[in-house]
Amino acid sequence: MNIHTIAPEHASDKAIRCAHCWDHEATHIELTSTGEHDPDEHLVLCSKCAYLAGLMSCAGCETGRKVTVMSFHLFGDLIPIYAPGELDEGGHCAWHIGSSIQTEVVEFIPRTRSG
Repeated sequence: MNIHTIAPEHASDKAIRCAHCWDHEATHIELTSTGEHDPDEHLVLCSKCAYLAGLMSCAGCETGRKVTVMSFHLFGDLIPIYAPGELDEGGHCAWHIGSSIQTEVVEFIPRTRSG
């Protein structure tokens, strides 16, 4: 299991807080298309702030995928979100592009008759 370390300023007494609105608990974490999180460049936000920032969910991740994060002693599961340029034309991150391409290829392979 991969645990992403987020900036310590997101940790409060018992919750991970939104970077923009401290009163809100964080629910989303910005990742690159390859699944990396840079604490100095990427955001940890509540759902409202993520929407206002224009960050998007991957079409494949919308089924409930969460990533585990750690800030000091706090752990939490956040929903991955991406900058629009990090997703392919179908709205998939790199983690899901491989599985969606494989499915498409299998669907287009002609079936041959046996014997």
